Amino acid sequence: MRTLLGDSLLAALVGGISPASVRRYAEGTRQTPDGVAWRLHAVARILSGIMGSYNAYGARRWFERPRHALDDTTPLQVFQSALNEDDPSLQTLCDTADGAWAEFLRHEEITEPDDLAGIERSLWAVAPTDESVSRPRLPAKVQVGDEHLPCQAEARRMRSAGATALRAAQAALIPGGARGQRTDGGLQEGNARDGETLVLFERRPSLTGWRIVDAGRPPTRILPLVRHLRHGRARRSPSSRRKR
Repeated sequence: MRTLLGDSLLAALVGGISPASVRRYAEGTRQTPDGVAWRLHAVARILSGIMGSYNAYGARRWFERPRHALDDTTPLQVFQSALNEDDPSLQTLCDTADGAWAEFLRHEEITEPDDLAGIERSLWAVAPTDESVSRPRLPAKVQVGDEHLPCQAEARRMRSAGATALRAAQAALIPGGARGQRTDGGLQEGNARDGETLVLFERRPSLTGWRIVDAGRPPTRILPLVRHLRHGRARRSPSSRRKR
C-alpha cells in the first residue's frame, strides 16, 4: 500500500496521522492502534478490488475524486470521518460491452476524458443463463433514475417471492445508447437500442466467462452515451480544475 499510495495519502486515509507514523507502524517500531488498523484493513480491501480496474495513478485518484453518492465528498474524506468499517457489495451483468463500460463510468462518476487514462479494467463476456428471468414491476423511469431505494425494495420483493434473476432497463446508458458500431466504409454508429441489466441473486459457479479485455480502458466515445448521475452541472475533476 505504501508503494502504491505513498505515505502521505495513506496517512490521511488511516486517520490523519503523520507519514512518519505510517513508517513506524510498517517497521513495527510502534504498535498500530485499533482505529488505524481497521482503516488499513478497509483500504487494503478496496485496493484489492479496484486494482483490477485502475493503474497506480487511477487508484490514487479514486480516493481523491468527489462523488455524488457521497454527498459530493471524496472517499478520502469519508475515511477521515468514519467510525467503523462497512462492506457493501453489488454485482450486475450488462447485455453489451458499451453498457458494461457505462455502468463503471457512472458508478465511478467519471465524466472527463483525462480520467480515462487512470483506468485498467478487465472486461468479460459471459455465457447467457437459460433460467427463467423476472421483470421488475417498476416504471421504466424509476428503473433508470438516480434513486436506488425503490429498485432495491423491488429486488428484495422479487427475491423473497422466489425469483433467482431479474432483467431491467439499464440506468447507465442514455436511450438508444446500446447501439454499438458497424463497419460501412469505416466505423459507423449502429441502430439505436436500449441496454438492459441482468442481476443474478445467487452464485453461479457453472457460468462460463471469457476475458476479452485485460487492463483496458473505455473509449472516449462511451462518455457521451453515459446517463450520468443528475446533480447539477457535470463536475470537473480536481486535476482539470488545476489546469485552468
